Amino acid sequence: MFKAKQKIFQIGDIKVGGQPGELPILLIGNIFYKGMPEVTDHEKGSFDEKSVLKWIRKAEELAERTGVPHFLDVMANHPKAMEKYVMFVSDQGDVP
Repeated sequence: MFKAKQKIFQIGDIKVGGQPGELPILLIGNIFYKGMPEVTDHEKGSFDEKSVLKWIRKAEELAERTGVPHFLDVMANHPKAMEKYVMFVSDQGDVP
């Protein structure tokens, strides 16, 4: 099906890749994207921590309930903001 051999990678406790259907699907949710209402300043990385934490916990709950593993895709427009976002997300658990 593919010219290149399909590989499987382990990221944390989750395996990704391989042939279609070989592994379960994966949910990847964007967070801190431009236009996300919880982000108040995209340059400084200011955001409503309580609201963002609710989204993270909701993703965890859905993953647990459905059995579909999930990743968080941390997005930022500025390096300073990315540093704040990654620090916040990494403090919330071990989701890749």
